[in-house]
Amino acid sequence: MASVSDVKTSYNLENAHQTMKQVKDKKRDKCLKIGLTFGILIGLVVFAIVLAVLITVMAQNNFNSVPNNNNNNGDCTTSEVVQPRVTAHDVNTIKADITEHIREKRQGGSLIRIAGFVRLAFHDCVGGCDGCIDLGNGENAGLGLYIEELDPVYSKYSNKLSRADFWQLAGIAALQESGRGCNNCIHPWVQFVAGRKDCSSSPKYDGPHRMFPNNGGHANIDDVLGFFNSTFGLSRSQPELAVALLGAHSLGRTHRGASGWDGPWDLTPDRLDQSYYSDMMRLNWTEVEISNNKHQWKPPIGNTMMLHADMCLHKVISPINTTTGQSACPFAQLCDNQPETSKFVQLFADDLEAWERNFQAAYYKMITTGYTNAELYVPA
Repeated sequence: MASVSDVKTSYNLENAHQTMKQVKDKKRDKCLKIGLTFGILIGLVVFAIVLAVLITVMAQNNFNSVPNNNNNNGDCTTSEVVQPRVTAHDVNTIKADITEHIREKRQGGSLIRIAGFVRLAFHDCVGGCDGCIDLGNGENAGLGLYIEELDPVYSKYSNKLSRADFWQLAGIAALQESGRGCNNCIHPWVQFVAGRKDCSSSPKYDGPHRMFPNNGGHANIDDVLGFFNSTFGLSRSQPELAVALLGAHSLGRTHRGASGWDGPWDLTPDRLDQSYYSDMMRLNWTEVEISNNKHQWKPPIGNTMMLHADMCLHKVISPINTTTGQSACPFAQLCDNQPETSKFVQLFADDLEAWERNFQAAYYKMITTGYTNAELYVPA
């Protein structure tokens, strides 16, 4: 039979065991609570990080989808929107779309939109290439048609490049198409660069008047070379650049209802060929008045024409009466050769590669007007 002391000892041991078990249970419960709390905190942190990343990505996508309306040329109010970088693949796709449009507009075998797209590219860069044309300026007469036609094409890619970039790409596509299958054409390879910024009112322009050559089609050699120097940076010390760029008049024609002058420069208005120079050299041109104070040059036969701004590259026709538009020498065969530029007219009539080389250099300077190298980039 157990003694009282044995019973007490057994009781105390049992109590101690239960107490220790309770302590362990409390510690375990506490650890579980701490672990659960810590796990919840970690989960919340991870969720917050993931949410932040998603918000950032969505915001960036929305930001990049906004078309650029910036302009650093100082003529229009601009907005601070970053233009997304167009890729080389995008450029090829867009150019193919433009080329398809040019071919669809063929009339009677002639690619009639080539000249218009090149002219649009040229006129947009007067004052800086910014995707804005002042249709109220008579020098821009007729360009509204090309802007309207190109807009549906541009709308498909407006989240990839500015309208200013798009118009210059359209000009390059037109130049390339103009030489396709033509043996006496130049085939200029002009590097397309992007990064131009549109003025805030693009495609319309409501800034200060942008100057074209003094006296327009009645310009003399100083007007022509001075314009290309001040507008596109084509140095007067390298007049061959201006002469080469004016060879783009081989494309297109004038319209009496638009500019007041009438006729094409040569018989192949959708081909960038040497006819502009060779015809200027070999034909017996005569100055004629086609309307009040509108003078142009006509050959003995045919409907082609030259402006004073063209003929002055080959012949000395100054001074030109700024009121009547009449030159001092109305018969080209009797005029002296222009000492500054006639030799380049002859060179480009004879040497296709020389014209192509100088045209490429001049055209690139034109399409980068208003921008530094750091502001533009070659799509990759």
